[in-house]
Amino acid sequence: MLKPGQDTPLIRVENLCKYFQLSSKETLKAVDHISFEIYKGETVGVVGESGCGKSTLGRCLVNLYEATGGDVYFKGVNLKKYRKQPLKKELCQNAQMIFQNPYASLNPRMTVKEIVGEGIKLYHRHITDAELEKQVLALLQRVELNKDHMSRFAHEFSGGQKQRIGIARALSVNPGFIVCDEPISALDVSIQAQVINMLKELQKEMGLTYLFIAHDLSVVKYISDRIIVMYVGNMAEYADAEELYRNPLHPYTRALLSAIPVADPDAADQRKEIPIEGEITSPINPKPGCRFAPRCPYAEEICKRETPERKEVIKGHYVSCHLY
Repeated sequence: MLKPGQDTPLIRVENLCKYFQLSSKETLKAVDHISFEIYKGETVGVVGESGCGKSTLGRCLVNLYEATGGDVYFKGVNLKKYRKQPLKKELCQNAQMIFQNPYASLNPRMTVKEIVGEGIKLYHRHITDAELEKQVLALLQRVELNKDHMSRFAHEFSGGQKQRIGIARALSVNPGFIVCDEPISALDVSIQAQVINMLKELQKEMGLTYLFIAHDLSVVKYISDRIIVMYVGNMAEYADAEELYRNPLHPYTRALLSAIPVADPDAADQRKEIPIEGEITSPINPKPGCRFAPRCPYAEEICKRETPERKEVIKGHYVSCHLY
């Protein structure tokens, strides 16, 4: 799927798999044959229930996890080549990650200046202390912190401030691509909107490209150009954000969208929520067939027997479902 005005994607994912061998007989298939593209300057959102493989997918894209199968291409180069120096160092500079838990992702023994400045010193070995302090301060001001925060430790900050430090750290090496792994899920609701708007402003100013992982569909719609819906390691649906919300095709996507709270009481009364009943399919040694079939009200025999292939039902709108 080519985006207008662009010839090649920044990132191309082809049949990506990430399995974890739990024992000689048990294999957890966290990400199972997923394919998509991300173009420069856009945000691709990833939504799904907890445990569906969203974070694992993100970690594979920045080489924190080595894929079990399939390929990921960054600027046309296979990530398998980026595991060797000096390409590994180049990837770290070009692709960064903002982690879900700001309480656990910051070193408690380091000051904010050391945390944010670590990447700068790594890629500018001869930088002076004065220049380093200047660059760290500029990054902190970009995320609405100030000079007084530079000498403090992580435990002295609120959750929202910690996540801002995490964002400044990710920006410190001037990356082009950032995986945002549920960056607002651990924050108060009042702070979430501030962080989301900051990410959008930074994207506009710096030309950043995001993979934005979340479980809140309303947030994902607000920030994303295109959206991937995941279910137990598989891609259920993939489309432009507006198209997905206007015309959801997969039964799972429809159920997720029906559960989004509506502020208007009259509209809420008219809308019917689609319940999802039954047990979630285990990602450990999953049987052939659609993984949503045990909970799908429209499931047929073929759904329990054969894994559906990804189909382009409408231009740019993909769905993995036997109903289409």
